[in-house]
Formats: sequence, C-alpha cells, structure tokens
Amino acid sequence: MTILNDIKEKIKGYKEEIFIVLIITLCLLIGFGLGRLSKIADKKTPITIEMPKIGKEIGLSNINTSTSTEIYVASKNGTRYYSPWCEGVKKISPKNIVEFTSREEAESAGYTKATNCPGL
Repeated sequence: MTILNDIKEKIKGYKEEIFIVLIITLCLLIGFGLGRLSKIADKKTPITIEMPKIGKEIGLSNINTSTSTEIYVASKNGTRYYSPWCEGVKKISPKNIVEFTSREEAESAGYTKATNCPGL
C-alpha cells in the first residue's frame, strides 16, 4: 500500500500535465477512428432501388416501360386495380389480367383502387 500512496503523492504535482496529455491522446484516438471509418465508407457500394421486374411471372405482356412509369393491372372479373407488385396480383389468373397505363384509364374502365395495395 505504501507504493500506491507514493505514486499518488508524486502524481499530485502533475495533475494539469496529465490532464493535458490525456486530452491530446483522446483527440488523437478520435482522429484515427474517424480516418478508419472514412476509409471503410469508401469501400461500401451504394444502395440502388430498382423497379420490380414486370413480366411473365405475373402474366403481363411486354409493356414499354420506358415511355410509361405507371402500370396498373386488374382482373377482368374484378372491380379493383393494383400496382404490379401488390400481393393481390398473384391471385389473378394470367388469362384474366387487364393492363392499364394510368390510374385514370383504370378508373374510366370502372375499376377502383385496391385498399390493400400500399402506394396506390
């Protein structure tokens, strides 16, 4: 115990210097950590969001999506129209699918938007 007391007595005279050294060390460690994080961030690939592929898997014909970003589908036997990625489209038989290029076109044909399809 006397060794610890001796060390405490020697440190008392250098409190300010020790505090400054600790602050400088902390700043250096933070700077080093930020530099490492920026290097890691450079290696990550950016996230891209793509439109879902619309095709034979849900029974749609080849629609030219470059001229129209809106595509809606409905059943010949139903009263609701959907976006192609909605869950309700999977229940429609491919032979009964009707395609629309706008909401107005679907509504003028007598269809209303599906309430269970997010984004409509």
